[in-house]
Amino acid sequence: MSNTSAVEQVIFKRKQSEGGKAGVDPMWVVYVNEGMTDKWRRDKSIPLVDVVQTFDVWIHRTGSTTGVADRPSKGELDDTFSTHHVDSEVIRYILEQGTVQPNGGRRLGKEQGPKDLRGAKQQSRGQGASTMPTGSQRASIHG
Repeated sequence: MSNTSAVEQVIFKRKQSEGGKAGVDPMWVVYVNEGMTDKWRRDKSIPLVDVVQTFDVWIHRTGSTTGVADRPSKGELDDTFSTHHVDSEVIRYILEQGTVQPNGGRRLGKEQGPKDLRGAKQQSRGQGASTMPTGSQRASIHG
């Protein structure tokens, strides 16, 4: 499959009756190629590599698609899915139990993630700041 095909989200949110802590249950998201989730659900012989955009799972801790989507910790995966094996178990579970939500024909490139879908500019942490001392600071440290 092309890395620039139209994208859909498969969203999984645990039902309140399934336990968990009081408060907001997070929303789990897998980005998939348009139309492939339903095909895969009918025919499990279709390789997952043809279904998913990337082998990543994203979490919205607010319980909705607003806010920041992050990569979950192993602990968060274990608490919700009783495993942290994303490639072999978590993605399959989300694809089977989740709800397909179209993304309005938007596309993901090879190196993009959910923030790119919302149009947010991704920047590295600490951009423009250096923790290394400058020449004059080095001299005073060793001086």
